[in-house]
Amino acid sequence: MIGTSTTAMSSKTFPIRLTIHGHHPDDKTTEGDRRGKLIHLPDSLEDLLRLAEKKFGKKGSTIVMADGSHVEDLSALRENDDLYVF
Repeated sequence: MIGTSTTAMSSKTFPIRLTIHGHHPDDKTTEGDRRGKLIHLPDSLEDLLRLAEKKFGKKGSTIVMADGSHVEDLSALRENDDLYVF
């Protein structure tokens, strides 16, 4: 019957992709690359901090959204969120 079949793609789940930045969202300096790095959501906040350190070459301890809200739970994040690690 036309219109009733589902494709394998619709039942498959894909990892959440995020963009991480190695600076505070209000940091307007031109130093370094400000475009961010596209990553898959890791399993923990600790893994996210380690990945950001590897990508940006500096250790961060704070993760915030563009509006400045602190990230405390990875399950609250959505596809294409921008995170700032500093």
